[in-house]
Amino acid sequence: YLSIVDIDKGRVVAGTDVYTEHFEDFRERQFYVSGLARKVEQEFPFVQGRVEGISGSDVVIDVGSDKGVTQGMRFVVLGSTNEDDTIEDVSVRIFDEKWIQLAVKQARTQKGVAEVIPGSAKRIVQAGDFVVSR
Repeated sequence: YLSIVDIDKGRVVAGTDVYTEHFEDFRERQFYVSGLARKVEQEFPFVQGRVEGISGSDVVIDVGSDKGVTQGMRFVVLGSTNEDDTIEDVSVRIFDEKWIQLAVKQARTQKGVAEVIPGSAKRIVQAGDFVVSR
């Protein structure tokens, strides 16, 4: 059995399990643990997008609920200085020795509205930056 816990809010956000009576068999155990990992991956899809714009304290990203974005979801911000950059060309934006993140406040169908974590790093986030989450 596996539970994913949101430690900020102290609540279980997902839980799943697998069952076998032959857990001592290595191949059997490996098969079921892989199945457990696959269930978690399905629950938390990999989502990639870009910062579309910044308005006041809100950051608009170009991915929304149609791509699996939900309220409270967090994205890591990757700096992009060139429109032709690919995600492999960029690195994580850092502020005060920590990754800059976006916390989704609103998940619309094709866009998300988020706030920068920490808030004082907002000036570093730029339109065109990549965002990724799982």
